[in-house]
Amino acid sequence: YYLGDRVPFALVGVALIHFPLLALAELFRVGKITPPGKQFREMDRMYPGGAFFDPLGYSVQTEEDLEILKVVEVQHGRLAMVANFVFYIEALAYQKGPVELLFNYVHLI
Repeated sequence: YYLGDRVPFALVGVALIHFPLLALAELFRVGKITPPGKQFREMDRMYPGGAFFDPLGYSVQTEEDLEILKVVEVQHGRLAMVANFVFYIEALAYQKGPVELLFNYVHLI
């Protein structure tokens, strides 16, 4: 159960799908695997971007601002991946979801 609803798949199944996809994305990033398509080959592997990075045009200030936004975006993405991994570990350890654990913690304060 997650947030009071029955989930049709096990948490281990989500991890078995999630982690290989993340590993594949990292292999593309570091250049161990060449992604298909010309538009992906011309990207900066460490900080992908181009037309895909800012489709709404928020970063049209300067090139320097765009580079800063790319770095910040990658940092936030990595932090989100770590947080997601911690949710899996908590769920396996406590057999509860992150929201339920948060309410239990707030109740203790």
